Amino acid sequence: MSNNNNGKFFLGAVVGASIGGLVALLFAPKSGDEFRKDIKDEWEDLKSTAHDYTDYVVERGVEFYDAAAETAEDIKVDLKYSANQLRTQFDEKADEFSETWEHTKEQVQHGAQDITVSLKEEGSQLAEDLREAGKIVQESADNMKFAAEFVTESVKDSASNVGDEVSDKIEEAATEVEEEIEEA
Repeated sequence: MSNNNNGKFFLGAVVGASIGGLVALLFAPKSGDEFRKDIKDEWEDLKSTAHDYTDYVVERGVEFYDAAAETAEDIKVDLKYSANQLRTQFDEKADEFSETWEHTKEQVQHGAQDITVSLKEEGSQLAEDLREAGKIVQESADNMKFAAEFVTESVKDSASNVGDEVSDKIEEAATEVEEEIEEA
């Protein structure tokens, strides 16, 4: 739960920082070349941040995968150990009760059923854990895609707005120059 909140916080921080940087660029009095350089620098920072977030998501996915693999390996070792214990007990019981074959046969059948049930339960739980890990990885990937699309749209909108403002300023300056020429 806290990992999911950390991811949302990180996404919010990325988006907030990007928007803040773009707003600061838009209101800073700079020449066109400086402004374009600042936009380019901000874009590079944004791409770097998005890349960092991608690395974070991949790292978390690898951690989930590794945890699932480790759990599966632990279960496998436990099952081997349990099977070896059952086999040892079976051999001891077979030696002790060789005269009463039917009794030993019933015990083996019962043990096999327990192992089957146990294996099914462990396998079902492992499958569920892996499904959950897959959902988390998918959700993280979807969040990253959404963040990238949001940032792209924000940059496009900001660039469009800046272009409109620059065009308006050029028209105003041209009108002022024409008025000064007419007055002179």
